[in-house]
Amino acid sequence: MDLKKSTNHVKVVRQLIHSDIPLLVPLFNSCGELLANKGVILDSKQVIKVLQHGDIYTNKDDYVAAMGSGFAEVHSNNKNSSVPHIFERMEQLESQLYSAFRVESGAFVQRIERVRSQLLQVVSISSTAVIAYIVMNQQRDVISHDLCCAALCCLLGEQLEWKKSERDSLVSAALTMDISLVSEHEDSEQLVIDDRYNRHPLMSRGVLSGLGVTDDKWLDYVCGHHGDDVQERDTQEKLPWGCHILSLADIFCSQLVGLYENQVMNAHDILGSLDKTLVNPKARLTMDALLTITGWYPFGSVVLLENDEVGVVTAHGDTSTTPIVKVIFAQDGSEWRTPVSRKTSVSTYAIKSVIPIENFRDVIINKQIWH
Repeated sequence: MDLKKSTNHVKVVRQLIHSDIPLLVPLFNSCGELLANKGVILDSKQVIKVLQHGDIYTNKDDYVAAMGSGFAEVHSNNKNSSVPHIFERMEQLESQLYSAFRVESGAFVQRIERVRSQLLQVVSISSTAVIAYIVMNQQRDVISHDLCCAALCCLLGEQLEWKKSERDSLVSAALTMDISLVSEHEDSEQLVIDDRYNRHPLMSRGVLSGLGVTDDKWLDYVCGHHGDDVQERDTQEKLPWGCHILSLADIFCSQLVGLYENQVMNAHDILGSLDKTLVNPKARLTMDALLTITGWYPFGSVVLLENDEVGVVTAHGDTSTTPIVKVIFAQDGSEWRTPVSRKTSVSTYAIKSVIPIENFRDVIINKQIWH
């Protein structure tokens, strides 16, 4: 049976075939052969094996039945998985996270879990766009910061092949690690590194416990997320791995926007600084995972090339230091009507320097750049 011509089947997009999550629909190849049944949990190798069949299909009735679980929403939005769409979804999640923080008890855990679930959905649509959002985010705000940290933790957890339950605890911890600061400071612009800041991980654990959080890993990660600031080597080594992941995400995302009195730095320089300072084995493994995800010039970085063109990093290149760049401005400063791809491994187009991003944000999220 040729499912390409079937009226009872619909094509399933790549982003909906996850590992470690029960399938909401059965999967068939174009010839109608069943590849995986509904409810089956595939591992990463099985997902790859399924995808090797080319176009994947499912029953239209199963698709309709899955609509209530959010499957249909992601399916319909996938055609809009461009950077502007991802930015919009992340901004919506920021508002939802802020609302969740205003819940005093009862529904708090459920609301955080709902934000986490939707965030994982967004990351699965386009990890490239999510990284670009983190790099290009210019909001000096705690809620925005925690959302970016959670997105980065999601990517790191997947890269390190953590189990889904462990990733869920990690992402929830990232979303809530600053809850005591938010409850104490309405004006996040005034947040500074003081005694209250240094004590907030422990305070946040107390707040979360009072709000009904019983997941020990979630609470432990929040309590230890300043772990890489601890000077005693023995203390660092005893910290759960999730603390090191959360600490790395916290440092990376806060320095991008200058939160907590940090000097604003570009993503490339932050990675260079972290690479020199992180020595704990768990932190080093996490750093290696981060570089695998982002390269030395993460997606969304604005760079000046050797020929004086200005472009934005949009894809991995031949090596971690030579990404693909879409040129948006020519040597004379004029804007390209249609951005042009450059391989920075070619000497003429090698990266000369990284440029501050704030003046280019609106241009970068233009859909043409990411197609």
